[in-house]
Amino acid sequence: MKMRKWFRKMKRYRNRILCVLMLSAAVLGTFLPGWFLFVRSERELSLVTAAPPEYYSAANMAIARNASVQLGTYQKLQLISGRWESVRKQASSYEVELKAYTAAQIARDQIEDMYQKKLYPVSLASDYGNWFTWDAKRYKAVDATFGTYAAYYWDITFDKYDGTEKHRICMLENGTIFLVEADVEGKIDTSGLRKNYAERMFSGEYFSEEGQIKTQRMDIPGQSVSSYLAFLDLDAEDLTWVSLSQTSSGEEGYELIQASSSHRYVTAVRPAN
Repeated sequence: MKMRKWFRKMKRYRNRILCVLMLSAAVLGTFLPGWFLFVRSERELSLVTAAPPEYYSAANMAIARNASVQLGTYQKLQLISGRWESVRKQASSYEVELKAYTAAQIARDQIEDMYQKKLYPVSLASDYGNWFTWDAKRYKAVDATFGTYAAYYWDITFDKYDGTEKHRICMLENGTIFLVEADVEGKIDTSGLRKNYAERMFSGEYFSEEGQIKTQRMDIPGQSVSSYLAFLDLDAEDLTWVSLSQTSSGEEGYELIQASSSHRYVTAVRPAN
């Protein structure tokens, strides 16, 4: 009899313990996850970490792109030529407005126009037997002090299908050309080319009226051509002077450089100051 009472008593205790454990589990399952989330969020909110480097570079690109819109042709060429201290590097596709195909077509049309006006020795027109492949690379010259201003430009090459000709054109996004180079197999004929005429190098909207541009012929300097073309990463050791002139529009002055060798011809524009 006593044993039965003892077992019934122990059973009641066991049931009570199980009830307490189940109730505790329910309470913990309800409130404990919320408490852990609260503690974790408090810790993360109070922790300050540096942003990844790519966030800063993306911001700098956006600032430079917006600021560069304010630059004119003259200021952009000052950056590219190094008259303003700058760093040149390749630009990403999303930084420029023109597509590569459009830039190549604009450059080709400009060169053909120069050829027709006797300012370039070779035609790039797509006639029979005159086919070219092309490659267009994007670059930017960013001011070295603050990295705020950038001048974007295209470096475009045309190669004739048979390997006998190579042409290089450096062009701003507005269509202004500041370098043209022809490199041909054999002897290049430059005898009929016009000298000291820079207007066709600039985009159509830059000089909108005839006679707006003034060009003054200058004496050939004692320095080599390469010292004038160093900023273009151009091998100019074999080039000799054809002519040098200064072109101005308002207060902006440019130097027009024309040089050649037996198989090469180069015309370039750079800021005079």
